[in-house]
Amino acid sequence: MFYFDPMYFVFALPALLLALIAQWRVRAAINKYSKVYTGRGYTGARVDSRMSPSPAPAASLAITTTQ
Repeated sequence: MFYFDPMYFVFALPALLLALIAQWRVRAAINKYSKVYTGRGYTGARVDSRMSPSPAPAASLAITTTQ
């Protein structure tokens, strides 16, 4: 039969805490940069909404240099 080993917590809890911290930081970064305007006046959320429905978003992007 299976038995409960308390050493499970030694390995599982730090991994769970690390995953929760990483998720919190990613969510915070998304919330922060979705409101920041680009040089063309778009927010990150608007750029994402314009790129996401396209089947090949990389093909529709034009790379330009700015100073």
